[in-house]
Amino acid sequence: MLNGKPWFVQLLLLTLTAVPLWMLGELIYAAFQPRLAYDAGELLIFLEPARAARVPIQIVEVMFLGQGPSELPKLKGREPETQNVVVRLAESASDSRRYSGPSLERGRLD
Repeated sequence: MLNGKPWFVQLLLLTLTAVPLWMLGELIYAAFQPRLAYDAGELLIFLEPARAARVPIQIVEVMFLGQGPSELPKLKGREPETQNVVVRLAESASDSRRYSGPSLERGRLD
């Protein structure tokens, strides 16, 4: 197919084909990944596609969807909004050693 082309041109063409396909695969994977899940007494919060923050369900007081402004530039004169998942944890759950995954600071999962 690319016979007669120098190796660096072949490599460039392969890269220009492979990277968008890889990105499309990541997008499709993320679209089917849940944001919240439950497993063996823990709430799983997927902030990253590959790993979840595991929070003991006993300390979760409430969960709800929210909506708020984003840090994105304005589109057609309007500031775009984002959807948020808000998880309130019990005040007594300030010991971050109880969690596996992202650390808890100021009531947020980082």
